[in-house]
Amino acid sequence: MSKQKKVWDNCKFIGEVKKSERTKLRVELVARDGVRYINVREWYMKKSEGIWKPGLSGFAIPVKIPIEGQVVQPAEELIKLMQKVIEEAPSFPLEDEANAVWRVKE
Repeated sequence: MSKQKKVWDNCKFIGEVKKSERTKLRVELVARDGVRYINVREWYMKKSEGIWKPGLSGFAIPVKIPIEGQVVQPAEELIKLMQKVIEEAPSFPLEDEANAVWRVKE
């Protein structure tokens, strides 16, 4: 018998965006502990079973939340930033050695 652990108090599927044949981003409106979030999670196709399963990659961002005595809207801020990325993307060089990001293996 498997144990269940509640992740969200409420969850509503909003939509999804395909990333490839075997991966997609699933967008949900969720709630936990009195806070509403936008949950964006990567899902993958488990080929052997032919079903979609949630992956480990993703994030949940509050729609509104009190921070330091003020109600802030992190989701709205993220939407503005994403819109800026969309606007800048057409003129963004695909390669620029001066702005490349490198990881050092230890």
